[in-house]
Amino acid sequence: MSNRLARILDERMRQHAAVPDSNELGTIQDDMSLLLDHFAVPIPTDGYRRGRNLRLVRDPDPALAPGDRVIVCWVNGMSDPIVVDVVEAP
Repeated sequence: MSNRLARILDERMRQHAAVPDSNELGTIQDDMSLLLDHFAVPIPTDGYRRGRNLRLVRDPDPALAPGDRVIVCWVNGMSDPIVVDVVEAP
C-alpha cells in the first residue's frame, strides 16, 4: 500500500514539475521589447500582446514605457506572452 502511494505521489510531483509557471515578471526595454526574467533574449514588440489598457504611447496613462516592470501571462500552450499590467514598487 505505501509503495503504491509513493509511486502515485512521485508521478504527481513529476507532472507538476514539468508544467512551467504561467506567469512571470519582465522588463520593457528601451526599444519597447520585452525582456523576461527567466529568458535572456528580448521579445520584440510584435512578439507579445498587451492588455487593453497598456498602449505603447502614453496619452493618457497607463501605458508601457522603457524600464517598466511588468507581469506576463502565458496562454495558448505557453506560446503567447501577454503583458497584463505594470508592477509598481511598494
